Amino acid sequence: MGFVLTIIIMAAAIAVAAFARWKANQPYEPGVPRYINWNIIMILAGVVAVLMLTHIFALSGIEVGQGRRMR
Repeated sequence: MGFVLTIIIMAAAIAVAAFARWKANQPYEPGVPRYINWNIIMILAGVVAVLMLTHIFALSGIEVGQGRRMR
């Protein structure tokens, strides 16, 4: 996956996380069920954004995940 595609996916994940935060903070309307748990969507989008940031570091030549090795 290239650098540009990684940036696009990261930006989309951040936008989805921001939208999910906004939706999760909407006031509850009695009698109207919530079909989507926006907090879970927000957490998943945040995880994708962090993974894309790690991928950007790897594409830039910064070694990631080499701190401790199991022997």
